Amino acid sequence: MKGDKARDYLEGYLERSAPPLNRFLKTKTKEAERVGKIPGQLASYFAKLSKKGKRIRGALVELGYLASGGTDKEAIVDASLFVEIGHTGLLIHDDIQDRDELRRGMPSVHSVFAKKISEDVAGSDAGHLGMSLALNVGISAYFWSLERLAGSNFSPDRVLSAAALYAKYIQRVSYGQALDVINVLSIEKNEKELINILKYKSAEYTCVLPLLVGAVLAGEQSKKQMKLLEKYGLALGWAFQIQDDLLGTFGDQSKTGKSNSSDIREGKVTLLVLHLLKHGSEKQKRTLRAILGNIDASEEEVEKARAVLVSSGAREYVEKLAEKYVKESAFLAKKITQEKYLQNVLVSLAHLMVERTS
Repeated sequence: MKGDKARDYLEGYLERSAPPLNRFLKTKTKEAERVGKIPGQLASYFAKLSKKGKRIRGALVELGYLASGGTDKEAIVDASLFVEIGHTGLLIHDDIQDRDELRRGMPSVHSVFAKKISEDVAGSDAGHLGMSLALNVGISAYFWSLERLAGSNFSPDRVLSAAALYAKYIQRVSYGQALDVINVLSIEKNEKELINILKYKSAEYTCVLPLLVGAVLAGEQSKKQMKLLEKYGLALGWAFQIQDDLLGTFGDQSKTGKSNSSDIREGKVTLLVLHLLKHGSEKQKRTLRAILGNIDASEEEVEKARAVLVSSGAREYVEKLAEKYVKESAFLAKKITQEKYLQNVLVSLAHLMVERTS
Protein backbone atom coordinates (compact mmCIF):
# COMPACT_ATOMS: atom_id res chain seq x y z
CA MET A 1 0.00 0.00 0.00
CA LYS A 2 1.14 3.57 -0.63
CA GLY A 3 1.12 4.35 3.07
CA ASP A 4 3.55 1.56 4.01
CA LYS A 5 6.69 3.74 4.23
CA ALA A 6 4.90 6.13 6.56
CA ARG A 7 3.49 3.22 8.55
CA ASP A 8 7.03 1.88 9.04
CA TYR A 9 8.26 5.32 10.04
CA LEU A 10 5.50 5.72 12.62
CA GLU A 11 6.23 2.29 14.07
CA GLY A 12 9.87 3.31 14.42
CA TYR A 13 8.88 6.55 16.12
CA LEU A 14 6.65 4.64 18.54
CA GLU A 15 9.67 2.53 19.56
CA ARG A 16 12.03 5.51 19.83
CA SER A 17 9.60 7.63 21.81
CA ALA A 18 8.31 4.97 24.23
CA PRO A 19 11.18 5.06 26.78
CA PRO A 20 11.23 8.86 27.31
CA LEU A 21 7.42 9.00 27.36
CA ASN A 22 7.21 6.24 29.95
CA ARG A 23 9.82 7.95 32.14
CA PHE A 24 8.02 11.27 32.01
CA LEU A 25 4.61 9.79 32.78
CA LYS A 26 6.06 7.76 35.66
CA THR A 27 7.53 10.94 37.15
CA LYS A 28 4.24 12.84 36.83
CA THR A 29 2.30 9.97 38.38
CA LYS A 30 4.64 9.81 41.38
CA GLU A 31 4.36 13.58 41.85
CA ALA A 32 0.58 13.36 41.79
CA GLU A 33 0.54 10.42 44.21
CA ARG A 34 2.49 12.49 46.73
CA VAL A 35 -0.32 15.06 46.62
CA GLY A 36 -3.14 12.58 47.22
CA LYS A 37 -4.91 9.37 46.23
CA ILE A 38 -7.26 10.82 43.62
CA PRO A 39 -4.59 12.96 41.87
CA GLY A 40 -2.42 9.84 41.72
CA GLN A 41 -5.23 7.77 40.22
CA LEU A 42 -5.97 10.45 37.64
CA ALA A 43 -2.31 10.72 36.61
CA SER A 44 -2.01 6.93 36.46
CA TYR A 45 -5.06 6.60 34.20
CA PHE A 46 -3.80 9.47 32.05
CA ALA A 47 -0.52 7.61 31.63
CA LYS A 48 -2.28 4.44 30.47
CA LEU A 49 -4.36 6.45 27.99
CA SER A 50 -1.31 8.34 26.69
CA LYS A 51 0.65 5.17 25.96
CA LYS A 52 -2.10 3.92 23.65
CA GLY A 53 -1.85 6.85 21.24
CA LYS A 54 -0.64 6.49 17.65
CA ARG A 55 1.72 9.47 18.20
CA ILE A 56 1.28 10.84 14.68
CA ARG A 57 1.72 14.40 15.97
CA GLY A 58 4.98 13.63 17.72
CA ALA A 59 6.31 11.94 14.59
CA LEU A 60 5.39 15.04 12.59
CA VAL A 61 7.45 17.20 14.96
CA GLU A 62 10.40 14.92 14.22
CA LEU A 63 9.72 14.99 10.46
CA GLY A 64 9.41 18.78 10.42
CA TYR A 65 12.73 18.99 12.26
CA LEU A 66 14.60 16.56 9.99
CA ALA A 67 13.12 18.04 6.81
CA SER A 68 14.29 21.49 7.93
CA GLY A 69 17.90 20.51 8.54
CA GLY A 70 17.80 19.32 12.16
CA THR A 71 20.39 16.73 13.16
CA ASP A 72 19.99 15.98 16.90
CA LYS A 73 17.70 12.94 16.65
CA GLU A 74 17.69 12.12 20.35
CA ALA A 75 16.80 15.67 21.41
CA ILE A 76 13.93 15.99 18.92
CA VAL A 77 12.31 12.70 19.97
CA ASP A 78 12.47 13.84 23.58
CA ALA A 79 11.00 17.28 22.76
CA SER A 80 8.37 15.97 20.36
CA LEU A 81 6.49 14.26 23.18
CA PHE A 82 5.16 17.61 24.39
CA VAL A 83 2.51 17.60 21.67
CA GLU A 84 1.42 14.05 22.48
CA ILE A 85 0.96 14.84 26.17
CA GLY A 86 -1.08 17.93 25.34
CA HIS A 87 -3.08 15.97 22.78
CA THR A 88 -4.22 13.44 25.36
CA GLY A 89 -5.42 16.35 27.51
CA LEU A 90 -7.43 17.70 24.58
CA LEU A 91 -8.99 14.28 23.99
CA ILE A 92 -10.14 14.10 27.61
CA HIS A 93 -11.93 17.43 27.22
CA ASP A 94 -13.27 16.46 23.80
CA ASP A 95 -14.84 13.31 25.27
CA ILE A 96 -16.66 15.39 27.88
CA GLN A 97 -18.04 17.76 25.25
CA ASP A 98 -19.07 14.95 22.91
CA ARG A 99 -20.30 12.72 25.75
CA ASP A 100 -18.15 9.87 24.45
CA GLU A 101 -17.70 6.87 26.72
CA LEU A 102 -14.81 5.25 24.88
CA ARG A 103 -11.35 6.46 23.93
CA ARG A 104 -8.44 4.42 22.56
CA GLY A 105 -10.27 1.26 23.52
CA MET A 106 -10.57 2.37 27.15
CA PRO A 107 -13.44 4.01 29.06
CA SER A 108 -13.07 7.79 28.74
CA VAL A 109 -11.64 9.52 31.82
CA HIS A 110 -14.87 11.23 32.87
CA SER A 111 -16.86 8.00 32.55
CA VAL A 112 -14.40 5.78 34.43
CA PHE A 113 -14.13 8.21 37.34
CA ALA A 114 -17.89 8.76 37.43
CA LYS A 115 -18.27 5.00 37.84
CA LYS A 116 -15.60 4.92 40.53
CA ILE A 117 -17.26 7.74 42.47
CA SER A 118 -20.70 6.14 42.23
CA GLU A 119 -19.20 3.00 43.78
CA ASP A 120 -17.30 4.87 46.51
CA VAL A 121 -19.65 7.72 47.44
CA ALA A 122 -23.32 6.77 47.60
CA GLY A 123 -25.80 9.49 46.67
CA SER A 124 -23.22 11.71 44.95
CA ASP A 125 -23.67 13.38 41.58
CA ALA A 126 -21.20 10.94 40.05
CA GLY A 127 -21.51 12.22 36.48
CA HIS A 128 -20.69 15.79 37.44
CA LEU A 129 -17.82 14.76 39.70
CA GLY A 130 -16.37 12.46 37.03
CA MET A 131 -16.38 15.34 34.54
CA SER A 132 -14.83 17.68 37.10
CA LEU A 133 -11.96 15.28 37.75
CA ALA A 134 -11.43 14.74 34.03
CA LEU A 135 -11.33 18.49 33.44
CA ASN A 136 -8.63 18.85 36.05
CA VAL A 137 -6.32 16.17 34.71
CA GLY A 138 -6.86 17.52 31.18
CA ILE A 139 -5.75 20.98 32.34
CA SER A 140 -2.73 19.45 34.08
CA ALA A 141 -1.78 17.81 30.78
CA TYR A 142 -1.42 21.18 29.04
CA PHE A 143 1.10 22.28 31.64
CA TRP A 144 2.90 18.93 31.63
CA SER A 145 3.18 19.46 27.91
CA LEU A 146 4.74 22.91 28.31
CA GLU A 147 7.07 21.55 30.99
CA ARG A 148 8.24 18.89 28.57
CA LEU A 149 8.93 21.43 25.82
CA ALA A 150 10.63 23.90 28.18
CA GLY A 151 12.90 21.17 29.51
CA SER A 152 14.02 19.97 26.09
CA ASN A 153 17.64 20.11 24.94
CA PHE A 154 17.26 23.10 22.59
CA SER A 155 18.34 26.71 22.95
CA PRO A 156 15.95 29.05 24.82
CA ASP A 157 15.19 31.11 21.72
CA ARG A 158 14.11 28.02 19.75
CA VAL A 159 12.01 26.71 22.65
CA LEU A 160 10.36 30.13 23.02
CA SER A 161 9.48 30.19 19.30
CA ALA A 162 8.05 26.67 19.59
CA ALA A 163 6.02 27.61 22.68
CA ALA A 164 4.61 30.67 20.87
CA LEU A 165 3.43 28.44 18.02
CA TYR A 166 1.91 26.01 20.51
CA ALA A 167 -0.02 28.79 22.26
CA LYS A 168 -1.27 30.17 18.94
CA TYR A 169 -2.61 26.89 17.60
CA ILE A 170 -4.07 25.56 20.85
CA GLN A 171 -6.15 28.75 21.08
CA ARG A 172 -7.40 28.08 17.56
CA VAL A 173 -8.31 24.51 18.55
CA SER A 174 -10.60 25.89 21.27
CA TYR A 175 -12.28 28.19 18.74
CA GLY A 176 -12.76 25.32 16.30
CA GLN A 177 -14.08 23.09 19.05
CA ALA A 178 -16.59 25.79 20.02
CA LEU A 179 -17.82 25.84 16.42
CA ASP A 180 -17.99 22.04 16.40
CA VAL A 181 -19.93 21.84 19.67
CA ILE A 182 -22.77 23.93 18.23
CA ASN A 183 -22.60 22.10 14.91
CA VAL A 184 -25.67 20.01 15.72
CA LEU A 185 -28.77 19.68 13.58
CA SER A 186 -28.01 22.90 11.71
CA ILE A 187 -28.06 22.27 8.00
CA GLU A 188 -27.78 25.95 7.15
CA LYS A 189 -24.11 25.41 6.39
CA ASN A 190 -22.06 24.87 3.30
CA GLU A 191 -19.04 22.72 2.64
CA LYS A 192 -16.65 25.66 3.00
CA GLU A 193 -17.93 26.36 6.53
CA LEU A 194 -17.56 22.72 7.58
CA ILE A 195 -14.05 22.52 6.12
CA ASN A 196 -13.26 25.64 8.13
CA ILE A 197 -14.41 23.93 11.32
CA LEU A 198 -12.18 20.95 10.50
CA LYS A 199 -9.29 23.36 9.91
CA TYR A 200 -9.48 24.99 13.31
CA LYS A 201 -10.56 22.09 15.50
CA SER A 202 -8.12 19.55 14.12
CA ALA A 203 -6.28 19.99 10.80
CA GLU A 204 -3.99 22.83 11.88
CA TYR A 205 -3.30 21.39 15.29
CA THR A 206 -2.82 17.80 14.10
CA CYS A 207 -0.38 18.49 11.29
CA VAL A 208 0.55 22.16 10.81
CA LEU A 209 1.55 22.83 14.42
CA PRO A 210 3.85 19.79 14.83
CA LEU A 211 5.61 20.39 11.52
CA LEU A 212 6.22 24.08 12.24
CA VAL A 213 7.43 23.36 15.78
CA GLY A 214 9.87 20.81 14.41
CA ALA A 215 11.12 23.36 11.88
CA VAL A 216 11.77 26.13 14.44
CA LEU A 217 13.54 23.70 16.75
CA ALA A 218 15.87 22.94 13.82
CA GLY A 219 16.79 26.62 13.62
CA GLU A 220 15.75 29.76 11.78
CA GLN A 221 13.82 28.89 8.60
CA SER A 222 12.98 30.80 5.45
CA LYS A 223 9.45 32.08 4.97
CA LYS A 224 9.21 29.78 1.96
CA GLN A 225 10.02 26.67 4.02
CA MET A 226 7.54 27.59 6.73
CA LYS A 227 4.83 28.27 4.15
CA LEU A 228 5.46 24.96 2.39
CA LEU A 229 5.20 23.10 5.70
CA GLU A 230 2.02 24.97 6.55
CA LYS A 231 0.38 24.19 3.18
CA TYR A 232 1.45 20.54 3.29
CA GLY A 233 0.30 20.19 6.89
CA LEU A 234 -3.07 21.76 6.24
CA ALA A 235 -3.85 19.49 3.28
CA LEU A 236 -2.61 16.51 5.31
CA GLY A 237 -4.72 17.58 8.28
CA TRP A 238 -7.86 17.92 6.20
CA ALA A 239 -7.35 14.43 4.78
CA PHE A 240 -6.75 13.14 8.32
CA GLN A 241 -9.88 14.76 9.78
CA ILE A 242 -12.14 13.77 6.88
CA GLN A 243 -10.98 10.18 7.33
CA ASP A 244 -11.61 10.57 11.07
CA ASP A 245 -15.21 11.60 10.34
CA LEU A 246 -15.62 8.64 8.00
CA LEU A 247 -14.29 6.31 10.72
CA GLY A 248 -16.61 8.02 13.20
CA THR A 249 -19.56 6.69 11.20
CA PHE A 250 -18.25 3.64 9.33
CA GLY A 251 -15.22 2.58 11.37
CA ASP A 252 -14.77 -0.65 13.27
CA GLN A 253 -14.94 0.24 16.98
CA SER A 254 -12.56 -2.58 17.86
CA LYS A 255 -9.92 -0.87 15.68
CA THR A 256 -10.71 2.81 16.25
CA GLY A 257 -11.22 2.46 20.00
CA LYS A 258 -14.11 4.92 19.94
CA SER A 259 -17.81 5.02 19.10
CA ASN A 260 -18.98 4.82 15.48
CA SER A 261 -22.50 5.98 16.32
CA SER A 262 -22.09 9.06 18.54
CA ASP A 263 -21.91 11.52 15.62
CA ILE A 264 -25.28 10.28 14.35
CA ARG A 265 -26.89 10.15 17.78
CA GLU A 266 -25.55 13.59 18.70
CA GLY A 267 -26.83 15.00 15.42
CA LYS A 268 -23.49 16.32 14.23
CA VAL A 269 -23.58 17.81 10.74
CA THR A 270 -20.52 16.21 9.16
CA LEU A 271 -19.60 16.46 5.48
CA LEU A 272 -21.40 13.13 5.04
CA VAL A 273 -24.62 14.47 6.52
CA LEU A 274 -24.38 17.78 4.69
CA HIS A 275 -23.96 16.08 1.30
CA LEU A 276 -27.00 13.88 1.84
CA LEU A 277 -29.19 16.72 3.09
CA LYS A 278 -28.19 18.87 0.12
CA HIS A 279 -28.20 16.22 -2.62
CA GLY A 280 -30.11 13.16 -1.43
CA SER A 281 -33.67 12.19 -2.41
CA GLU A 282 -36.58 13.32 -0.25
CA LYS A 283 -36.95 9.77 1.06
CA GLN A 284 -33.27 9.60 2.01
CA LYS A 285 -33.49 12.98 3.75
CA ARG A 286 -36.55 11.91 5.73
CA THR A 287 -34.84 8.68 6.80
CA LEU A 288 -31.74 10.50 8.02
CA ARG A 289 -33.64 13.32 9.77
CA ALA A 290 -35.74 10.79 11.69
CA ILE A 291 -32.57 9.30 13.23
CA LEU A 292 -30.05 12.14 13.31
CA GLY A 293 -29.83 13.70 16.77
CA ASN A 294 -31.82 10.96 18.50
CA ILE A 295 -29.60 10.17 21.47
CA ASP A 296 -31.63 7.01 22.11
CA ALA A 297 -31.46 5.71 18.53
CA SER A 298 -31.05 1.93 18.39
CA GLU A 299 -28.15 0.23 16.62
CA GLU A 300 -30.61 -0.83 13.91
CA GLU A 301 -31.63 2.80 13.35
CA VAL A 302 -28.00 3.94 13.28
CA GLU A 303 -27.27 1.27 10.70
CA LYS A 304 -30.20 2.55 8.61
CA ALA A 305 -28.64 6.03 8.73
CA ARG A 306 -25.32 4.60 7.57
CA ALA A 307 -27.07 2.84 4.70
CA VAL A 308 -28.62 6.05 3.31
CA LEU A 309 -25.28 7.85 3.64
CA VAL A 310 -23.92 5.19 1.29
CA SER A 311 -26.87 4.93 -1.10
CA SER A 312 -27.09 8.71 -1.48
CA GLY A 313 -23.49 8.89 -2.67
CA ALA A 314 -22.41 10.88 0.40
CA ARG A 315 -19.74 8.41 1.47
CA GLU A 316 -18.26 8.20 -2.02
CA TYR A 317 -18.20 11.99 -2.34
CA VAL A 318 -16.44 12.52 1.00
CA GLU A 319 -13.89 9.80 0.24
CA LYS A 320 -13.06 11.56 -3.04
CA LEU A 321 -12.72 14.86 -1.19
CA ALA A 322 -10.18 13.28 1.16
CA GLU A 323 -8.26 11.93 -1.85
CA LYS A 324 -8.11 15.46 -3.27
CA TYR A 325 -6.26 16.63 -0.17
CA VAL A 326 -4.00 13.56 -0.28
CA LYS A 327 -2.89 14.50 -3.80
CA GLU A 328 -2.30 18.10 -2.76
CA SER A 329 -0.17 17.16 0.26
CA ALA A 330 1.78 14.53 -1.73
CA PHE A 331 2.60 17.17 -4.37
CA LEU A 332 3.84 19.63 -1.72
CA ALA A 333 5.87 16.98 0.13
CA LYS A 334 8.46 16.85 -2.65
CA LYS A 335 9.17 20.57 -2.27
CA ILE A 336 9.79 20.51 1.48
CA THR A 337 13.08 18.62 1.45
CA GLN A 338 15.65 17.43 -1.05
CA GLU A 339 16.34 14.26 0.93
CA LYS A 340 14.67 11.44 -0.99
CA TYR A 341 13.95 9.24 2.02
CA LEU A 342 12.11 12.05 3.83
CA GLN A 343 10.28 12.98 0.62
CA ASN A 344 9.06 9.42 0.30
CA VAL A 345 7.93 9.28 3.94
CA LEU A 346 6.02 12.59 3.61
CA VAL A 347 4.33 11.44 0.39
CA SER A 348 3.51 8.06 1.93
CA LEU A 349 2.10 9.79 5.01
CA ALA A 350 -0.40 11.63 2.85
CA HIS A 351 -1.69 8.29 1.53
CA LEU A 352 -1.72 6.75 4.99
CA MET A 353 -4.19 9.39 6.17
CA VAL A 354 -6.95 7.76 4.12
CA GLU A 355 -5.73 4.17 4.33
CA ARG A 356 -5.79 4.04 8.13
CA THR A 357 -8.57 2.20 9.98
CA SER A 358 -7.93 3.67 13.41
